[in-house]
Amino acid sequence: MKQSGLYKFFEDIFDSQSIGYQKPKEEFLNYAISHISEFNRKDALVIGDSLNTDIKGGLQSGIDTCWVNRTGQISPAEIKSTYTISNLMELTSIC
Repeated sequence: MKQSGLYKFFEDIFDSQSIGYQKPKEEFLNYAISHISEFNRKDALVIGDSLNTDIKGGLQSGIDTCWVNRTGQISPAEIKSTYTISNLMELTSIC
């Protein structure tokens, strides 16, 4: 993230290792949500490269998702991300 030049646009970044809960467990996003003042699901975006953890967790919590699909994979029908990008620089057109 820091190398992409996008780091300055984020107030905080949450990852499973530092939180202690693995995605897509509900506790992971509950932790993140509880640490964001005035959190609004409509203004949030879960960004990740794993459909089964990042994107699935966001979808289960009712938050828009952005799948970073660097390898051009086909997503299964049961996991549909709100957005799909191939590199982080494409976030500028979404955010």
